[in-house]
Amino acid sequence: HRLDEEVLAPIEMRLADFSQLREQIRERHRQRQNLEDCMREVAALSKSQRSLSGTTGPPGGGLRPLMSTLPVRAEAAHERYKQLQVTVAQIDEEVLTRLLTVRESAGRVVADL
Repeated sequence: HRLDEEVLAPIEMRLADFSQLREQIRERHRQRQNLEDCMREVAALSKSQRSLSGTTGPPGGGLRPLMSTLPVRAEAAHERYKQLQVTVAQIDEEVLTRLLTVRESAGRVVADL
């Protein structure tokens, strides 16, 4: 029973911590990829919006470009981009905190030996 308390339980706790840390790092990678995709989308929509605003239609109104929803899409993409930035920053903070905790605990384990 003493072996369980002093050796196996701490090892199981550390393995569980490492498993959670690995999952957070995977989630960070996924969110970072989403952020990069969204950044490209915002850039493409902004470029399209600039190119459309630079063109003038026929005098007296006439037909307008079909991309009338472009500003709405660009704004939605920009909002999603800002949300993803916050999410990635939060995950980065959590991962860094966990890594520092792992480093501290590793130092304590070595000191206990």
